[in-house]
Amino acid sequence: FAANHKGTIKAYHNVCRHRGARLVDRKQSGRAVVTCPYHRWGYALDGRLVGTPCWDDEVGGEGFETKKGDKQLPPNIRAKFDMSNILKFDKKDYGLFDCELDTWGGMLFARLTPGNVSLADHIGDLDIQFRHYPLDETYVARRSTLDNIQANWKILLENFSEYYHLPAVHPELCTVSGVAEHYRTQGSGKYLGFATAPLSNGGTFVDPDVAPPLPGIENTRNALAARHILIYPNVFMSFYPHHIMRCIVEPIDANTSREHFHVLAHPTLHERLGHEKAEELLDNFFAFHTKVNSEDMGICEAVQRGMHAQPYLGGRLSFRFEETIHRYQNMVVDSLVNKHNNVPPADTDFNAFDDLS
Repeated sequence: FAANHKGTIKAYHNVCRHRGARLVDRKQSGRAVVTCPYHRWGYALDGRLVGTPCWDDEVGGEGFETKKGDKQLPPNIRAKFDMSNILKFDKKDYGLFDCELDTWGGMLFARLTPGNVSLADHIGDLDIQFRHYPLDETYVARRSTLDNIQANWKILLENFSEYYHLPAVHPELCTVSGVAEHYRTQGSGKYLGFATAPLSNGGTFVDPDVAPPLPGIENTRNALAARHILIYPNVFMSFYPHHIMRCIVEPIDANTSREHFHVLAHPTLHERLGHEKAEELLDNFFAFHTKVNSEDMGICEAVQRGMHAQPYLGGRLSFRFEETIHRYQNMVVDSLVNKHNNVPPADTDFNAFDDLS
């Protein structure tokens, strides 16, 4: 992703058009040109190829310190590197490979393969389900990155997808988010979803009564509920009345994953409660989700180890508690057989406009 000083964001494949080197491997800022580490070809943030050292001698152009017509090489060696007779080469033909870019819920989504399902079809009716939430107004209040998780990324996503394991793994979570209060909220889209309605006041840091609800949901059932979604393939979110937990799972290899963990809040939390109380609440939200996530890591790593047992070829899913995993696994299979445009249908008893009624 590349953003300029005007806030325009573009998405590109991370590869140089010259010899295929990876262009960047970390976040960078304050630069107008992305320079390849191999032969120093340079690209503007709008994707244009603007520099080809010892190849096309001109540098610069609109938006750069150098002027059109300036030269890269000093006069005494310019002739030695003269490539003026090169055929069929024009910088405008060698810009970065761009990707389609779209946004939802404060996140950027890049479509790497043209022609696959659009983001609108991918998220399906989530816009309707979350129409009361001020998603675009929230900010990342707390964050962490968890490295070297010894589990395949899909195990982590499947674990989030079901609530069958809550009594065994998360007894404290069950005091606020009881298993009996869970039910699916799945319309058409490449996502899975379920809700806890209503939440209980169990004395936890995320009880519904610890803070005012997010603006927009005050007079809806969402003010006393939690909604959980997994946007295929690797983003899961839990929407509590007063904050949002988001986790982006990054595959490292077949046995290792990384999690980018965020707590999102609305600016009015500080206005309503004051800075000190709001910061204490945000610390508490983060501590609660960190504890739950730590419990999940232990069991997910146990699953990873157990799946290496030679006789194990897969188990039996509960239609009551684990239908969401079945939905997720079908999306994985569709990806493996290049059926990216398959969109799961809505559950027959679900209406996105119901507002958990």
